[in-house]
Amino acid sequence: MADQRKRQRTESMIKLANQKKESKLWYEEANSHIKVGNLSKAIFSYNKVS
Repeated sequence: MADQRKRQRTESMIKLANQKKESKLWYEEANSHIKVGNLSKAIFSYNKVS
């Protein structure tokens, strides 16, 4: 029972870390679109983060 809880906790921590990494990538993509002046793609990328 304790092993299962430990595994679930580890899996949830890994999932959270991956979500943060993915969120950071979407922000970087949105910022690059803003730099070149493509506002519609930037807004689309920011919406993916939310």
